[in-house]
Amino acid sequence: MRRPALIPALAAALFMAACGSSSIPPSHFVDGYRLGTETSCAPVVAPHCDLAIATARDVLLRALPQARITATSMAEPGCNPADHTVCIQAGLAKAVFVVFDLSDGSRHAIGLSCTGDVFRQDGALEQHAACQHADLAAARR
Repeated sequence: MRRPALIPALAAALFMAACGSSSIPPSHFVDGYRLGTETSCAPVVAPHCDLAIATARDVLLRALPQARITATSMAEPGCNPADHTVCIQAGLAKAVFVVFDLSDGSRHAIGLSCTGDVFRQDGALEQHAACQHADLAAARR
């Protein structure tokens, strides 16, 4: 009769092993923000990466008009279970960072809140995708 008690214990052990696995992407800091893995286009804003990059470029160039961008990447907010940083993306708006490498060797992360295209129930486009600058303070150290 002890066999049923073994199943929950085994399930709990597997869950704990999965939580401690390396499936959580590594995080790093840029401009004081914890970022996940950098890619050319963050999945949470695809297929609107060009819109996100253009929005972030405008924000960067307003703050640093002399900036010369040498490379661009995107990252979602980083998560780190070791210090209890948890990232959950829910709702219509998604948080994303655009990271710019500049010719002077510096890196800058611009936080955005982006929404995708919104369609009515009949399938007609109601609102185009949009991104706006966002502080994303929860991702700061």
